Amino acid sequence: MWMYIRCRGTADAGSLSHVPNLHRDHVAICAGDTHYCVMLPLCTVKVTSLKSFNDRDFSLRPTRVHGNKAAKFTTHRAHRVSLIDDVRNFDWYKLRQIAALLSAAFYEDEELGIPGAATRPSAAAANATVTACRGGDDGGDGNGVDDRLCVHGGNGGGRSTTSLFTAEVLFGWASLFAVLLQHVMYGKRHLTVLASIDEEVVGCCGLTLETAPADVVAATGATQGSQYGLLTGLAVAPAYRRRGVASELLAAAAAAATARLPAPALLTLLVARTNKPALRLYERQGYQEAASWVDARWQAEAERGRVGKPRRLLLVKRLQA
Repeated sequence: MWMYIRCRGTADAGSLSHVPNLHRDHVAICAGDTHYCVMLPLCTVKVTSLKSFNDRDFSLRPTRVHGNKAAKFTTHRAHRVSLIDDVRNFDWYKLRQIAALLSAAFYEDEELGIPGAATRPSAAAANATVTACRGGDDGGDGNGVDDRLCVHGGNGGGRSTTSLFTAEVLFGWASLFAVLLQHVMYGKRHLTVLASIDEEVVGCCGLTLETAPADVVAATGATQGSQYGLLTGLAVAPAYRRRGVASELLAAAAAAATARLPAPALLTLLVARTNKPALRLYERQGYQEAASWVDARWQAEAERGRVGKPRRLLLVKRLQA
């Protein structure tokens, strides 16, 4: 695996020994092997850019050509995925880390992708990372799967940095409260899936198991009264994104649902139709759109002339026993 960045003045990726016009004022951004790099003029590389590489476990080191510096990708530490099915199994350290994850998801749904969270007892109520939770006024009819969040890729509406920071923190803790509330309401039928490296929680998502609501039955052709799983609140720490953490969380949730639900069973989630990165991720994981499902909340807001968020899609994965 290797990474390159295209920007003005960069050379093409390739073997360093064959990169033309290599000078001491360039830095090489590499992954896996210093022979495969992209050369960036130092004058165009901001400190914040280099820090972002460092945050993703890249390290600066000399290349074999002209003593230039190369940012080399180090080996990933292993992700450990665990399931929590009892609110009493959370400790304060984990709770703080989950709240921080959900805070970091504020205003990021459009770019990074995350399923929505449910507002009503028939579906789980926590959401984020790739999304934001807000309460009430969902415009639903009380008979379907719906979510309470979705601040899709906003810019804060011109609010000050201080107010945005406060909103993010409050959002994170409010979302955490929703997660804990689901555990209290559903007991063993609500799971929190955590991805950790050492003692650091780097990703999470929620899974609620229950009887499929009417709109899911109608859209999927499922048998009335059949069980299904709803995924919510998929969140990954910024420094650990694009490393397969989200895929591991989704796979673990699918395995947990398969083990706990009678066949045939469904696993579902809600995602904004404009969230292309998330749609690609879910497609790779075997999810398909239930084309006949109607986003009742979006439709109700549209009828009131209040459309401001993208219409959501219901994605479905049919679980094999």
